[in-house]
Amino acid sequence: MFKYHQHITSLKECEIQCPPSEVFPSNMDAFRFYHNVSCENNWKNHKPVGIINPTRKLDNTEKCDSLAALSCFESKDQAEAFIRNSLNKNITKSIGCNLGKFKITESDGLRTNSDEKGHFDFFEFEGFDFKSHQIEEYLIKQCNQ
Repeated sequence: MFKYHQHITSLKECEIQCPPSEVFPSNMDAFRFYHNVSCENNWKNHKPVGIINPTRKLDNTEKCDSLAALSCFESKDQAEAFIRNSLNKNITKSIGCNLGKFKITESDGLRTNSDEKGHFDFFEFEGFDFKSHQIEEYLIKQCNQ
């Protein structure tokens, strides 16, 4: 069962399958942004955006499943490029200034295919804890949050 099963079930109103049918298990390193433990926003670490902000409205470019999944990247370079190329110059205030390398296995959850920027959604299984799977940490920028 997925960690956010009830939340995923509530997304059925979006009229798309959540999680999508093309999710699959994977053994890989995944890269994910998060807030430093001293940051007031650290409570957001490793939670899907739909849990952080349940009233978030979707626009036409977003899929419902992204609200119940964790955003990850396939490589450190792709994650850093995401920050560099973001139109939102304050993006680290919402997603964090730290980048972690995490080991995920087939028993941890299911992921979507990656987009052209290396981004994919990861649906955690019940009991999975991202921070206990961290291998490395990178400081992206100094944050004053």
